[in-house]
Amino acid sequence: MRALRSTLAVTALAAALVGAGQVSALADSSAITVNYATTDSTSIGKIDVSASATSAITKITAALVNQSTGQTVAIVNDFTLTSGTTTAGIWETAARVQIASLGYYRIDLTVTDTAGDVFSSAGTGSGYFDYQDLTSFRDVKLSSTTVDYADRQVTMTGQLLAQSPQTGKITPLADAPVYISTPSGEDTTPVTDANGDFTAIETLTQAGQLQALYTYQNSLPYYIGSASKTFAVSIKPAVTKIVFALSSRKIPFGGTYSGSGTLLWDSPTAGWQPLANDTVGSNFCGEVFQVQTDADGNFTIPQSAALDNGCTFTMGWVSTDPFLASATAQATITVIQPAAFSGFSATRAAADVNVTGHLQYANDVPVTPTVEIQYSATGKGGWTTVATGVPANWDGTGYAFSDTIASTSAGFWRAISSYPNFVTATSVVVYVGANS
Repeated sequence: MRALRSTLAVTALAAALVGAGQVSALADSSAITVNYATTDSTSIGKIDVSASATSAITKITAALVNQSTGQTVAIVNDFTLTSGTTTAGIWETAARVQIASLGYYRIDLTVTDTAGDVFSSAGTGSGYFDYQDLTSFRDVKLSSTTVDYADRQVTMTGQLLAQSPQTGKITPLADAPVYISTPSGEDTTPVTDANGDFTAIETLTQAGQLQALYTYQNSLPYYIGSASKTFAVSIKPAVTKIVFALSSRKIPFGGTYSGSGTLLWDSPTAGWQPLANDTVGSNFCGEVFQVQTDADGNFTIPQSAALDNGCTFTMGWVSTDPFLASATAQATITVIQPAAFSGFSATRAAADVNVTGHLQYANDVPVTPTVEIQYSATGKGGWTTVATGVPANWDGTGYAFSDTIASTSAGFWRAISSYPNFVTATSVVVYVGANS
């Protein structure tokens, strides 16, 4: 009986040992994956851990290690699931971590699950804990978002704050330099007063964005940088103008023009003033030139090449000063196109007179031209228009026209054509005898 009991005891012990060996074999650190461990992005002073496992995660412990000394400065295990599931979720410390000194600490994790699996990053870490004061700006204002020639300065005011990772309390940050970023760089660095307030006066040289920045300082080693909202500042430039006069705005076909002008700007204190020793130019009406203004802002428009067609002449000045607007001025030049009769005849046909002829133009006319027929008893004056609106149509050699006019008297006949921006053409005079 004793032998049986002894045998049973040994068998039970062996089974227990085998069972224990099986549980130990099931514990697997690879069954748990830590995606990251880091400072919580919304609650300074707390830690976030993202982890997943094949079984439900039951416990997370974080040892915070001073990397310079290797000393563990704090151990926290009050992690609670904030999103996801126990097999794939994000855990956050319930309270802010309490460490005696601000700094940058390695996070060594120990994670366990219901299957007895254990993950450990002791000595290597799973991430880093940024245990620093978080700075921020409050009530940052700009005196104006527009500057002009006379007033190029703006004033920025605001308050710089710091939030403690230990308590979450937000307090003013005193004696801290604030960089004012401007379109042309950072050129002013006000220092905050005891209440964290700062004032900066900026003289702008161009339009763009203004912003207050706080960046790392050796004198304040554990303060996370921040930036204020941005302010878009525009420039309202002073008005400029070009005034010019041409030798003529209506010139004959093949004619030229020239002229002179003045470049001016509207001073906020003295009214219109010349812009001296500057460059104006044109690339219109077939002309490309640049000329300099003199001490009084005056300039000369050189004589143009011969023109065959009208155009819009434009003078321009391009400002290199953002506080002065560019200027242009225009004038319409009309070229009076040539027109002439290449033939005209008038013949008797009983009680009528038949007239025919041809008109010639150097350039095409926009519509079908018309002709007036005139009669004079003497041919020396007293011309009377006897027909109007006689159409002249293109026939391959010119604009041909014809008409029949009732007349029995002897006298002189001619044709006239007048069209806007064309010379008035007059035909030869033809004598036609009376109806016999």
